[in-house]
Amino acid sequence: LSFSGVPSLVNLNIADLTGIEDFISLEYLSVADNQLNNLDISNNTQLKEFSCGRNQLSSLDVSQNISLELLICREMNITNLDLSNNTSLITLDCDLNNLTILDVSNNINLVNLLCAWNSISSLDLSNNTSLRQLNCMDNTLTSLDLRNGNNQNFGSNWGPGISGGLSSVNNPNLNCVSVDDPIWAAANWTVGTYYNIDAHTSFSDDCANFNLATA
Repeated sequence: LSFSGVPSLVNLNIADLTGIEDFISLEYLSVADNQLNNLDISNNTQLKEFSCGRNQLSSLDVSQNISLELLICREMNITNLDLSNNTSLITLDCDLNNLTILDVSNNINLVNLLCAWNSISSLDLSNNTSLRQLNCMDNTLTSLDLRNGNNQNFGSNWGPGISGGLSSVNNPNLNCVSVDDPIWAAANWTVGTYYNIDAHTSFSDDCANFNLATA
């Protein structure tokens, strides 16, 4: 399979290959469901949507892909994901990896965040003022900060693969979630279509004080 002579290719979806050529004009690229163990997209600076899930990748460098709006890198072995340059990112799906840290503080346009089935212990989403969908279930969270002024919009934009606008279940050490308004959260974020939260998890406007009071 040769792509020589088509450097201006914009859309490309490839499966069942072990490698891929660089095309500097690509905006939409899917290489999901292959056996790739390394991938260099540093020259694809115009990428807006990129899917590479279910490969053999343990690392992924998207530092040069500053136009990315959608990134799907689920079901692999990624241990570190630097998103500091991806300020245009709207949707991130990094479910089922080996992440212990996820910093999305620079991703202020983020609307959908799926980071379930990792080993993340702390998640600060206070800068993510557009966030409407969060699935962080099955991690090792001890801290979750949702004080972003946008709590009441959770559940108004959610998609497949998540039990609701907000899911944090199966985080046994997450005793408290910092929220904009704990009274409103307790009254509205109940288990149901949009929300799924462990029964032992409480809400506070400052979980640091809550944890001190319950220690």
